[in-house]
Amino acid sequence: MTSGRYRSRNLICQAGPTEAEDQAERCAESLGWPCRGEIPADPDRGVPYEVQWMAGPGLILHFLVDDVSGSAAVCVSGDSRDAVEAAVELVKSQIPFSTFEDLLNAVDAAADSMDTARALIRAGIGAPGDFDEGLFSRVRSLLFGTDPVLQEAAIWAVSYAPWPEFRAVLQEFLSASSNERLGLTARQVLEGFEQEEIPEA
Repeated sequence: MTSGRYRSRNLICQAGPTEAEDQAERCAESLGWPCRGEIPADPDRGVPYEVQWMAGPGLILHFLVDDVSGSAAVCVSGDSRDAVEAAVELVKSQIPFSTFEDLLNAVDAAADSMDTARALIRAGIGAPGDFDEGLFSRVRSLLFGTDPVLQEAAIWAVSYAPWPEFRAVLQEFLSASSNERLGLTARQVLEGFEQEEIPEA
């Protein structure tokens, strides 16, 4: 995100990526927002598939597909917070999204480890900018569990919700875990915290 620009939180589409992209395209067309371009996915560089539309002067509607969870999300960025939030309300009136409460409930209702992992990552992607105890407690519980699939998902969820409160949790995990692969992933997320200048809680 460019310095000085405001970006809304990610809104998680209820539909799968293909249908959700069609919904985003129809929404943009109905609002008269021209397509700005498409960014191909590059998973090795952590770049998601993205389509952008010009939603007004200095405003961009982003449609993204997360490679890890296969989830589709929409957000708006711009120079003015008020303009961004107004555009978000227009988009929300045309595309069905999951609420954050829905995302957290999906973590609890998941039938197996893979479903739980996907649901946790989706919750991380759709997390608000400010700390939320509901997501924090779920991430911490699964991170210090015994299932490596869920531990990895918890680390990925942190990467999407880089709250200062997660710093100590990842550091505690690194001190306690002997899993080299998970440790490497956790260290990479902490390095991202440093690059983004996320402070200590």
